[in-house]
Amino acid sequence: MALSFREERDTFGAIQVPSEKLWGAQTQRSLQNFDIGGPRERMPEPIIRAFGVLKKCAAKVNIHFFTSSALHAAMHHPFLATCCTVTPGLW
Repeated sequence: MALSFREERDTFGAIQVPSEKLWGAQTQRSLQNFDIGGPRERMPEPIIRAFGVLKKCAAKVNIHFFTSSALHAAMHHPFLATCCTVTPGLW
């Protein structure tokens, strides 16, 4: 099965990123240019899930107290959905 890629851009130009990955151009360049990402350098999954919970709570507070328009609220809901994906470890 062939990998599919998407094109991401940064100040250095375009770069191909595997479609299933959630990162962008700068992370892809770092992976190609530096020996990073080994098991010793990975953040523990409970920490990642905790950040998901923290960001979800912050987004809910922002929606409740600082939403001035329907468009603004609509921008927060996709972020909440992403937090719900990260929290149980579905990334």
